[in-house]
Amino acid sequence: MCLSTQKMYGTWGDPEPLQEELIADEEWRAGTHLSVQEIAGQRVLRFSGRPPNPAAPRSRYADEPREAGRTEVEPGARRPTPDRSAPSAPRRRGPVRRLAADVLPPVVTRAIRRRSGGGR
Repeated sequence: MCLSTQKMYGTWGDPEPLQEELIADEEWRAGTHLSVQEIAGQRVLRFSGRPPNPAAPRSRYADEPREAGRTEVEPGARRPTPDRSAPSAPRRRGPVRRLAADVLPPVVTRAIRRRSGGGR
């Protein structure tokens, strides 16, 4: 159907109506260069350049309702931090435990912690 500098867009159906719509929409194409080429006997639109004010990306799930219990956080906003007024005692690990935690796979580390009663 069409090509950009880094992607190819296609369709399983007839591309001609979509191509005609892209050619006719001059407002959308502002700032881009359009060339019509023929590849393997098929018309292909080739776009290059960038529109002056591209639209911000929008999630395909933006209109779906959120799950219960989930709080919404605006982009760029920080999540509230939990209250940590009562400081906990620092955990001290010996060099062998630190090395084991770094080297052993997480599954093995969890199993060892469960057996020793030190699991979280």
